[in-house]
Amino acid sequence: MKITLTHKLLSCLVMIVGSLTSVAAIEAINNGTVIVSIKGNPAITVKDLIFETNQLDKKQPMLKQLVPLMPKDDQLNFYKELATRLGEQRIIFIQSKEKGLDAHEQSKEALKKEISKLAQEGVAQPDEMLIQYAQETVAYNEFQKHVLAELSVSDKDAEAFYNNNVKRLSEFQRPPFIIGPSGVKTFAVRVDDPFEAQYLMEKAVKTNIKEAAEGLHKEVLNLGVLSQYAKTVDPALLQKGEDMEAIPKEAFPVWDTVQSADKRFFYVVLGALKAEPEYALFSSVKNEAKEVINALHFAPRFEAALKRLRDENKMDINEKALRLLVGLK
Repeated sequence: MKITLTHKLLSCLVMIVGSLTSVAAIEAINNGTVIVSIKGNPAITVKDLIFETNQLDKKQPMLKQLVPLMPKDDQLNFYKELATRLGEQRIIFIQSKEKGLDAHEQSKEALKKEISKLAQEGVAQPDEMLIQYAQETVAYNEFQKHVLAELSVSDKDAEAFYNNNVKRLSEFQRPPFIIGPSGVKTFAVRVDDPFEAQYLMEKAVKTNIKEAAEGLHKEVLNLGVLSQYAKTVDPALLQKGEDMEAIPKEAFPVWDTVQSADKRFFYVVLGALKAEPEYALFSSVKNEAKEVINALHFAPRFEAALKRLRDENKMDINEKALRLLVGLK
């Protein structure tokens, strides 16, 4: 089992203090062992990891139980990824400070909000730790925005990507991109008992559903395309439509009968044809499509940007200390 940290959780996922029970781990904490160095200088210590622990206890309580149960090697990978992310945050903060970005009014306001947010969440740490944490969070968020702005796709490229991938990518298989869902175009006639349903269906197969229904003074219900997005007064009809989706396209039209969900009536059901999904034109969903496309492109570009930061700043992980923390030799 390998746990991969998402960017949203990178600043708070770490094993709880209570699990650091080994003598080696306690000594490492007391000695302020360096976990991450940048350009040969200490950057992240065990103390920083413990600060993150306090965030975990409030934001991700499930990991309080999960992480100690993980195999030691998985715990080590967990810590290595966390240490990597913390080191990246520190580099971003240092560079932001060197450029004077932290002096901008926008950054100052963001810092105030972040400190206020942490205080409301009950952060109980020395002021310098709290401020450092908030500053690095603000700098990291701004760095993300910068990377995202750099890769913002043009309307022309977005339209080409959308048209080429709208039917293929799962991110587009939902409204507003789908305006006509896939499913079975369905008609139904409600009758009072199964014998009447069988009679009407046999007659309809020989003629058509409209003529057969008129002969019994019944109404034909045009249910449209029954799919996961469809709404119908009777769940039994929706289920029947879903069942019909498994039938090969070449077999349509298909007939069947089904009892109503409340067991009071029966329906003669005609699956007229299988409909393919209908997608919106790019022009009508341009903004939503660009958000999806930018998000798809963001992760690899962002990871590449972080790797450049690590390489350029000679970031190094003290794996020996991390092994001590999880009880490995």
